[in-house]
Amino acid sequence: MKALAALVNAVTLAAVIVILASPADAQKYPCGVRAEIIADFARRHQEQVVATGLTATGTVIEVLASSDGKTWTVLVSNPVGFACINAVGTDWEPKAPKYGEQG
Repeated sequence: MKALAALVNAVTLAAVIVILASPADAQKYPCGVRAEIIADFARRHQEQVVATGLTATGTVIEVLASSDGKTWTVLVSNPVGFACINAVGTDWEPKAPKYGEQG
């Protein structure tokens, strides 16, 4: 049953990426083994995981950022360790949450 759930998550993740990404984005933002992508971004961009979240479907969303904020990456992973880069950018600014306040 776990294998079936993992397969469903992987197919769902792939479908979301196909729907949201243009053909150019698919070439720009690769998919692969999560641990390898994180190691590569740590080596090439000095990025590390600064935020994570779990979706209702079991997909993990992670934000990687360099310590100087010059670069950031959004990584979407499934429970079996397959991940896709969903977005990349510059000028990351961490914000401390102010729970109970608006804005």
